[in-house]
Amino acid sequence: TPNKGPNCIHGLVHSVAWTVVEARELIDRRGNLEPACEFECELPFLPGTPRYELFPHPHVLRLVIRVSARKVRLTYTVDNSVGTT
Repeated sequence: TPNKGPNCIHGLVHSVAWTVVEARELIDRRGNLEPACEFECELPFLPGTPRYELFPHPHVLRLVIRVSARKVRLTYTVDNSVGTT
């Protein structure tokens, strides 16, 4: 829903629940556990979902959040191979 006139501040995915696909501990090259972990999440924009009604282009957003002792890294992809409309 627009929250600043006709615009959506922070887009359509702010404050929306993502699905956690996988959570994993990280292993270094020597096979030791690192003091870090990753979470892989996704958010589909597919027919029948509330987000699709607002942005009717079939795709899935994927987000990997890596947390370590010194930093947090976010990597995202947009997969638009899930539909034809």
